[in-house]
Amino acid sequence: MREQSRYLRSHMRARSALKEVVEMPDLQADRVLRSIHQNGGKLSGVLAKEIPILQRDGIWTEIIDAVSTAFAQDAPDTRVTERFHPGKPVD
Repeated sequence: MREQSRYLRSHMRARSALKEVVEMPDLQADRVLRSIHQNGGKLSGVLAKEIPILQRDGIWTEIIDAVSTAFAQDAPDTRVTERFHPGKPVD
């Protein structure tokens, strides 16, 4: 449950960051986020044809940077999970 909540927060933050670079509807932004995930950050030919502005110099790189930053902000705090790991005695 915690992971789902963390992912949803990151996704909303990533969508917002993406829309700061290129204004687009939420459904289209979600399509871009899915494509980033599925293609390992590479701009697919289909997405480039669908949204031509993504092919402009620097736009795709800026989007990848914004999305990466948004997801990195919610990285799990491993100190907490290590401290309260179920099979490990509590300090």
